[in-house]
Amino acid sequence: MAKTVFAKAIRMSATLDGMVRHDMVLLWRSRITNLLNAGQTTFALAQLLGFGLDESSGATEERSCNASDIGATTTRLRLRNALTAGRDRMLSLSLITLAVYYSELLVILDYLVNGTLLQTADNSFRENLHFLTKNAATSHRNLEVLFRQSFAKLFYIHITHKRPYSPSTFRSFLTESIAAFPQNTIFLSLYAWNESRFRIDDRVRGIMRELVFTTKQHTEEEDREPTDSIIPQVFAIYTDLNRGVAHGSNCNAVRGTFERALQSEGAAYSATLWKLYFLFEYANHEMNRAKDVFYRAVRACPWVKELYLLAFEHLGDTMGHRELRGVYEMMVERELRIRVAL
Repeated sequence: MAKTVFAKAIRMSATLDGMVRHDMVLLWRSRITNLLNAGQTTFALAQLLGFGLDESSGATEERSCNASDIGATTTRLRLRNALTAGRDRMLSLSLITLAVYYSELLVILDYLVNGTLLQTADNSFRENLHFLTKNAATSHRNLEVLFRQSFAKLFYIHITHKRPYSPSTFRSFLTESIAAFPQNTIFLSLYAWNESRFRIDDRVRGIMRELVFTTKQHTEEEDREPTDSIIPQVFAIYTDLNRGVAHGSNCNAVRGTFERALQSEGAAYSATLWKLYFLFEYANHEMNRAKDVFYRAVRACPWVKELYLLAFEHLGDTMGHRELRGVYEMMVERELRIRVAL
């Protein structure tokens, strides 16, 4: 069903205005990615070879997987030229996102014509990334993160379909990506997922320490995203919670990660992080620690009513009526809305 919809949508695009037709590459990208997700690599290549043909003539209908057509050098050369021309045209029009999508199809082409060989795709990715960043008229950071995310998706599809690959190649790519974009949860999650498949050593904590928890001065010296953010802090806590005792994770290790996170400027006043810390102590039945975290939380974020309510919801037996009354009076003093008097 999806194949028919894609074919009809691409054929209908011939009736669109010139500028709107530039977006047609989105349909092609979605169509080919959908086939790769389904594991139909040969069919994906057969359909990709139809790119640039006359859409109104019906040439984009389901193409056969004819071996001679797929293997024809002239057919591949025509496709490569069409994709390269599209990429260059989008760059000249400052349509950066569309230029990235054309580059993504070029990488997929190299991946498919070389028997789903990731090393070839990796070389193609680096060549296209260099070309894009060199010729983009505006800042290349948005362009780079978009292109890296698309290539990470191709890596993920390849691995989940049980095809051979070099773990070090994927690890190297993700390490570079995290170094450049330490707040990107796609790269962080994929790195943790990849390392969970091997469990050789604790590389996730290592990369968090070396590439994410860097000083502000070091970040400003390089062309990198600022790392003083709640995103890598929460991810570090998540990985510690899921690391397992065999790799050194315990309550004290997680507690230390919380404390380190709350010492950073980007997370020190995060109500979400304080609440997570409180609930962690509460879940481990550390009621006195939970109480201490509660008071620290309301001092750091005195405007967040949700934090005050944690005492009434979870610390009734620990704090007693007098302390709860004190919490209520703090809420009144800070003019937080209270519907029911205590």
